[in-house]
Amino acid sequence: MALNLSRPADDDRSKPPLTDAQLLRWMEAQQGETGFWQDWMKSSDDRGDTSWLHHVQGYFELPDHHDFGAETLVDLGSGPVGLLTRFQAAERICVDPLPIDSLDRSLTRIKAPAEETGLKPAIADRVFIYNLLQHVISPEHVLAEALRLLKPAGTVYLVEQLNLPTDPEHPHSLKLEMFDRWVQREQLRIVKRTTEPDCMLSSVSKSQPGTGWMVLCLVVQKAE
Repeated sequence: MALNLSRPADDDRSKPPLTDAQLLRWMEAQQGETGFWQDWMKSSDDRGDTSWLHHVQGYFELPDHHDFGAETLVDLGSGPVGLLTRFQAAERICVDPLPIDSLDRSLTRIKAPAEETGLKPAIADRVFIYNLLQHVISPEHVLAEALRLLKPAGTVYLVEQLNLPTDPEHPHSLKLEMFDRWVQREQLRIVKRTTEPDCMLSSVSKSQPGTGWMVLCLVVQKAE
């Protein structure tokens, strides 16, 4: 899959440059992700992916079919389904690099990596990140891009699994400390922060006692 992903400029001190090894690993993993979603869309009886999205909405305390009115919503790493299929808003933008269209054709679909969306800054009232950061080139770059897209006083909604083992398609074992540093460094206001044992859906296998696998729900607001 050919992608035009440029590195951040050398003088961008907020994000260290991506390495060739990171880019190559990620591009190879996208082939597996593409195959997974293509097979899923052919065989799944649940085209809405309702069980997973139901859990995410529960963490975010957002009801189904919620209408955000005149706001702009951005979903980073949405896949072909994603939360924005369940919400209404003036503008709903899904960002995902896979060559698979969204099931909801009323969504604006941007085929790009979450690290570098190509969208203008400060366009989003709300940015959603869930079950994404294990897969990406650089979690830190994605978090920086989320804040770049966010308007002043805008909100980031995040649900991620912590401490899971890695594999070629999940190269990042996410740690709570990374998110705490991000919140502190960017002076974000915490709206909600919860952690609990991962009992819903592990990207690797079912949760096991003593593994330390956790789910983090983090809702934060950017300064005005």
